[in-house]
Amino acid sequence: MRRVLPLIAAITLLMLIGTVAVYCLTVSVTCDPWVIPRGGKTTITVTCDQGGAGSITVKTPSGISKSVEIIIPSGGGNVSKVYPDVFGPGATTDEVGEYEVIVYLEGYRYKTYFYVSFSVIPEVPLGVFTAVAACFVALGVKRLRSMREVQ
Repeated sequence: MRRVLPLIAAITLLMLIGTVAVYCLTVSVTCDPWVIPRGGKTTITVTCDQGGAGSITVKTPSGISKSVEIIIPSGGGNVSKVYPDVFGPGATTDEVGEYEVIVYLEGYRYKTYFYVSFSVIPEVPLGVFTAVAACFVALGVKRLRSMREVQ
């Protein structure tokens, strides 16, 4: 009897651990792109290995929150939402800074971030050409001034 009791306890413990392992969620939250210009859009994708219901909340740098409900199909899958398009009135990316993305799914909370920045990279080839030309003009002017000082 003394040998059987630890064996029963071990089997019961293994059954409990196995049951808990079945209910573990594997969740991934991504923002693509994760850096956008002011007024831009990002796609928030929630991927889960099991089905469930929840929400995506985006919190702006000034603390304003906008939410949308999500449902992951049973058996797992993913759901994508475009911010700010489907988050209702008042959702915007006009504010520069860090936007916090919080996903609530089946009682758990998952966080990630995306960023809104000023667009500092020229967006057209003419802008690149103009920036390079301005550098060469500045060097040329400096060279002419140094040559005049020598004479």
